[in-house]
Amino acid sequence: VVNLTKASNAIRLSIGTAEKKAKISLKKINVVFEQPDFLCTKFSKHKKIDGSKIHRHDIEFLLKEAKKQLILNDKNQSIIHIFNHNYIVDGKIFMEEPIDVFADSLSHEMTFITVPKNNLKNINQVFIDCDIEIERLISHTFTLGVKLLNVRELQLGSALINLGYKKISLGLFKNLALVHSVTLPIGTDHITNDISKVCSLNLEESLAIRNNIDFSFQNNQNLFDENNFLKKNFFIDSKFRKMSKSL
Repeated sequence: VVNLTKASNAIRLSIGTAEKKAKISLKKINVVFEQPDFLCTKFSKHKKIDGSKIHRHDIEFLLKEAKKQLILNDKNQSIIHIFNHNYIVDGKIFMEEPIDVFADSLSHEMTFITVPKNNLKNINQVFIDCDIEIERLISHTFTLGVKLLNVRELQLGSALINLGYKKISLGLFKNLALVHSVTLPIGTDHITNDISKVCSLNLEESLAIRNNIDFSFQNNQNLFDENNFLKKNFFIDSKFRKMSKSL
């Protein structure tokens, strides 16, 4: 949030429009967001069980130890998500909590998604100014993964890349959990601007080229002719000139 007043006015207008359409009054809201400042921290905590049963308090102890270590390492971060993605009992992987299982040792693997405290204060203040309480903050990468990936993909492991206008986010999922997440402040708008600068084309022409790019770089017949030059139809206003694929 750069300008609290502008942000509050924009959100108040959007919420007001939504309330009129739905004919309801909002007091609490879940906020789905993504920031380049997100940190993804993985922990693996261990505890000796010595042949006894594993109890819930054993798992809670490992979680508390991980949270304590995270806070001690960086007091300026706030936790928005905790993902439990592995329990290892005597060297064997358990997907679910191994409650009442006899064991000698227990390891708990987890991932924490955090964001700078001041960022959260600013976001909260924007909604407070709109008389709205934030009930929960949710990672956009996580919600996108839940929406687009099926249970098998989330279980066995999948990577999700979201190409946004202003940023690109990457999420790695395994064992029904988000195990790694990173957001880069570079988006498709930057690609358009780079094409415009490098190729000396206007933004409309650059946008047309960007929209035809195969980002797997395996199938770009729509862009180039048989001689590997940019096709003439992309020169809408600019004068045609030979522009090779290698550029």
